[in-house]
Amino acid sequence: MQALLERRAEFVDTALFRGRLFLVDDYPGAIPSSKPDDIVHGDVFRLRDPALVLAELDAYERCGAEGSGSEYYRKQAAVRLSSGRRIDAWIYLYGRPTLALRPIPCGDYLRCVRLLG
Repeated sequence: MQALLERRAEFVDTALFRGRLFLVDDYPGAIPSSKPDDIVHGDVFRLRDPALVLAELDAYERCGAEGSGSEYYRKQAAVRLSSGRRIDAWIYLYGRPTLALRPIPCGDYLRCVRLLG
């Protein structure tokens, strides 16, 4: 997916989303949270052809409708850029129960997954 984003998107900024992050096999899954201390770190990209890129990302994530039982669903959500600006962005959220999943407490998969071992 990195190659797709390099061709069809431009990096905007890092961002924070109010949510919780879990380890799903060897990849992350985020869910929304109302708790202020639950933060997920991510990157925001501006898509050059949103319909095309989102269709490819949806296929890659095997994305379904919210509540459909799909592993992921896509939803617009408020995020806060590192500049402090708040925007709405498309995010992929985990759509299945998380009770058996291991939390990633720092909310940053790339930084903290090594610590989970």
